[in-house]
Amino acid sequence: MSADFPDFTGPSETVPWVFLRELGAACDLRSTLNVMAAWVPKFIDVERVSITLVNDDGELDLLAVQGTKISPVGTTFKTEQTLVGRAFTTGKLANYPEITGSTIDGETLVAAGMRSCLVAPLSSVDRCYGTFNVASSQLGYFTADHELVVGALASLVASFARVHFEMEEQQQRARLDSLTGLLNRSGVMAELEERFDNESGQVCVLFLDLDGFKAINDAYGHAVGDKMLIDLSDRIRRSLRPEDALGRIGGDEFVVICDPDGDSSVGITVAERLLGECQQVLEVGPTTINPRLSIGVVVADVAVQTAEQVLTEADLAMYEAKKNKSLIAVANDDMRMRRDLVAAIDRDIAEAMETNEIHFLVQPIWEIETGRLSGAESLVRWTHPVHGPIPPPFLIERIESTEQIEQFTEWSLAAVGRQIVEMRRKNSMLAQVPVSINLTPQQLSWTNYVKIHLEMLERYDLDPQDIPVELVESGVVEVDTSAEATLRALAVENVYIALDDFGTGSNALGYFTRFHIDGIKIDRSLISSMIKSDPIRTIVEGLGSMARALDIQVVAEGIETQAELDLCRSLGVEHGQGFHLGRPMSFDQLAELAPMSARQEPASLHSSE
Repeated sequence: MSADFPDFTGPSETVPWVFLRELGAACDLRSTLNVMAAWVPKFIDVERVSITLVNDDGELDLLAVQGTKISPVGTTFKTEQTLVGRAFTTGKLANYPEITGSTIDGETLVAAGMRSCLVAPLSSVDRCYGTFNVASSQLGYFTADHELVVGALASLVASFARVHFEMEEQQQRARLDSLTGLLNRSGVMAELEERFDNESGQVCVLFLDLDGFKAINDAYGHAVGDKMLIDLSDRIRRSLRPEDALGRIGGDEFVVICDPDGDSSVGITVAERLLGECQQVLEVGPTTINPRLSIGVVVADVAVQTAEQVLTEADLAMYEAKKNKSLIAVANDDMRMRRDLVAAIDRDIAEAMETNEIHFLVQPIWEIETGRLSGAESLVRWTHPVHGPIPPPFLIERIESTEQIEQFTEWSLAAVGRQIVEMRRKNSMLAQVPVSINLTPQQLSWTNYVKIHLEMLERYDLDPQDIPVELVESGVVEVDTSAEATLRALAVENVYIALDDFGTGSNALGYFTRFHIDGIKIDRSLISSMIKSDPIRTIVEGLGSMARALDIQVVAEGIETQAELDLCRSLGVEHGQGFHLGRPMSFDQLAELAPMSARQEPASLHSSE
């Protein structure tokens, strides 16, 4: 063995075994290379050591050994006409006994006083990841023994590098959207978090939503929708700088991350450029589409905000732009307050259900002509300990957004069923009084809903008519969907189905031809307007006549004055509900109210103003 090399004979804890153990313990590619840097001087006496690693462009990035660490030096070599390129492209070790300045890397070595070098490929399983390079100030320094040692080191490190490269590639693929090749949600979050960790100033985030995309998918098919998303992705990418990041985090939602460079208006500038580029007509095969975007903009201070907060803010700003039809909206303090409220609600929903902090009140429904209690509607309520009363529509929106809607739906059925039984136990006169539950199309889309509804009736020994289902008309039930199938199945089980807020949407009349309807509840906006509007009064009268002809129940919602009540009676509306007849109350209060249904009715049902 040459005197230039260590003696590898002896006990198992000698040089090669310790080296292998440390390589095996390295957790990433950088750690592997640092182990190599620390051990190279123990294997071979050279004056200069470096590594090159192939980058995404197929070029070789130079990393230099400095002490026991390997660090990038910001130099990149092409594989053609370079010393390192020969070993990389051929996969064979290259020995240069005399370096000339005829190549870029050779010129660099000569300038540093090096006269000869060895370049070994980092090859493993027919793939090369870069090169391992050593140099000397002596001409013809490297012998066949040097070649054996350097080649062995390169092969060994390459096998570890392969594992790390493949892991990184798998992680990278997991961060990409399969349709567009852009970052997916996890990739966007990783990019944001990396920028928050590495930058000290501001980061600008734009949240883009394609308006009406579902309608395009439904009208032209998913193939056209997918092609539209790909074309839009290309348009957005062309409008950005190379250093900007772009991701697709939902079906029709995109996120842009860029550096504002100290200019807080850069977000608006980028958003306007994107609108100009993306809202031009798209030709998708024979189909012509006019895309429309809504964009939310946030310029975030990385010192005081988190990546998750900023993405939420941008999302809220986008919804503000969509709601106001303003195309672009910039996050402000009001939106940040809403963000904090959203975060608190999302965090506390599950616990609030467990502790019954979220609960139900009931509002009575009366037969207008007889004055008898004919039913009640359950109304969800939540007074948050910090943020106070949470509007029910907002609560339901957050429950759906946090994917807790199935848990909430099952909990709601159990809560209402249990309290119906308790209410009837306290007052047997309520044995025939149903309490309805409101459902959104998303709740009805739950494939287990009918099963859970029937199980809950059986658990509390209730009849199908005891818990009617009220469908909010503004929540459209699409044709041939699981929500429509649920309504059909409930009708087969004799569960009462009513359309709530009737008269505010555009699809209600079509429902009568698609599934069984037992009742309608005329929206309060019509009831409050009919006193002063002859056309509205005619509409309400017509709805009452239609209900009688179809043998379905009609309820007037939102009766707030005696005049409204009297007019409903004169128009033949059978049932009424509203503050004038009874505000939302607890189940216990409804039980105490029940005697009115047998002996005396609310005075408002028989008095005139």
